[in-house]
Amino acid sequence: FDRERMAERGFAHFNLEPRRATLLVFGGSQGAARINTAVVDCAEQIRQAGWQVLHVTGSRDSAARARSQALSEPGYWSQHDYIEEMHEAYAVADLVVSRAGAMTCAELSATAVPGVLVPYAVGNGEQTLNAQDLVASGGWVQLPDAAADTTGLGNCLRELMSPDTLAAMTRAARGRSAQVGGHDAAARLADVVERAGS
Repeated sequence: FDRERMAERGFAHFNLEPRRATLLVFGGSQGAARINTAVVDCAEQIRQAGWQVLHVTGSRDSAARARSQALSEPGYWSQHDYIEEMHEAYAVADLVVSRAGAMTCAELSATAVPGVLVPYAVGNGEQTLNAQDLVASGGWVQLPDAAADTTGLGNCLRELMSPDTLAAMTRAARGRSAQVGGHDAAARLADVVERAGS
């Protein structure tokens, strides 16, 4: 996973500032209304922290999508309905907020982007199970869907965006990436992610 090469393309492609920390937010191809609403509600908090946002809203949630589009500003907020270049999105990200689907967890493990996992509260709790090993590694935290509102996500981001906490989580995420199946396996999975977006 050639983060530096992909990040250079990604910052230009998404109209983001290379010197600013980046929060990547997505909820799968259809988007996640709860996550979309909460992160837009936290926009001013994120701005005051000096971060920028790459927000993949999905196309279904028209209200949150419109609110996110209204925030769009180079070097601060970049809204997209859908992103094919997910390898570039992971490359620019310092922290992620996402659902915990099996493929998403595999991609996060391979690319070593730490963050907040919000399991979708349906079915038999599959996404909670998907997130367990990542959370246990220390590179990710889990936020229950019911708590993923403005207050819950805002408190979580406030803690994780602190330099010391972020550095510790990044080290843990990289350790997880190198450990699971070895470095080559993680690199191969990252290559799959990159090719899928090409």
